[in-house]
Amino acid sequence: MPGAKKVFGILLVIVAILLLAAILVPAYLRSKIADGHDLGVGTLRTITSANQTYWSTYGNGFAPSLSQLDGFGKGAADCDHALLIDSATASGRKYDYIFTYTAKPSSNPPAKGCSQAGANAFSVNADPVKPSAEHQYFFIDETGVLRVEKDKPASASSPRIE
Repeated sequence: MPGAKKVFGILLVIVAILLLAAILVPAYLRSKIADGHDLGVGTLRTITSANQTYWSTYGNGFAPSLSQLDGFGKGAADCDHALLIDSATASGRKYDYIFTYTAKPSSNPPAKGCSQAGANAFSVNADPVKPSAEHQYFFIDETGVLRVEKDKPASASSPRIE
């Protein structure tokens, strides 16, 4: 029965393809989630670095909001539009994360050229847009220490990322 051997051979090839897919697809999905984590953490580091630059450049403390760190398309960089982060980051949503920026207002008046007083401290939470068992929650503040939680929003008391 030459036809039966051909059908059996085709079935073996199909089974082999399905086995490979069962092994490779979950690994691919895990790598995509890990890439998302890296991009989320990278964005937190970018915001922290931009805030340190804002502090030293304008003498106004930390930025009162993410929009002060942005400003692309608004002309030259200034205290209210520092051109230090891109507009997607300033929007608070990037790479499947929602970034929530919280500034602790200063009692000092705004620095010269600034319409708003800066902040004494800040924190940023990066929470997944679609939480799942694989996603992580991140937190950073003016200290630059990254923190993480697996199943709830991270905070200053969450475990450090080493």
